Amino acid sequence: AAQPNLVSYNLLLEAMQKQLQNEASNAKVLLRQMEGVWHRIQDSFAPNIDSYTSMIQAMASAAATVDSTAKDRQEWADKAKLLWEEAISDNMDDTMANQNVLKSSLILSMMNMYANLQTDSAARSAEQLLLRHNEDLLVDDTGAQDTTLIAYNTLLKAWKHNLVQSDRIFQEMRKRNLANTLSYTSYLSTLAHSIGKKGNG
Repeated sequence: AAQPNLVSYNLLLEAMQKQLQNEASNAKVLLRQMEGVWHRIQDSFAPNIDSYTSMIQAMASAAATVDSTAKDRQEWADKAKLLWEEAISDNMDDTMANQNVLKSSLILSMMNMYANLQTDSAARSAEQLLLRHNEDLLVDDTGAQDTTLIAYNTLLKAWKHNLVQSDRIFQEMRKRNLANTLSYTSYLSTLAHSIGKKGNG
């Protein structure tokens, strides 16, 4: 009988990750199921960037759910960081690691993980990630700006609890002509929240 290959498992992980995004109330259960699939991949294959990206993005999505606790979020962040370090290690297949489209997805997933933690240290980690891997986001002449825009909007999300830092990122985006409707909405939301906190203080 035919056995599932890495592509099959990656498609399964991707489908489960999308399901997790749509079913926040089942995030913990789905994440445990994904970890079961991940162990099967490790037992039989060498995970590739697609594999790592789905797992990290799933953990990022789980961290954004209302039901997640600070302990949950930290546990998922620690696991995601270990996966990230594995993904960018020298053991990664060069033919995969050199494809910037795939690397962009991986980088953005890890940035999203940090953003969903909503702490200063995590936001700084997201910024450092972008600084170190900025060139990897340059997919091509048509897609580069879009990918960079997503990264900067992720930084805005990472700093939404800190108006000073959010303003710094937003002004840099405006200077680089990167800001879009989502950027303005995110920044204004942070501004409104900050004003509300002062009003209640």
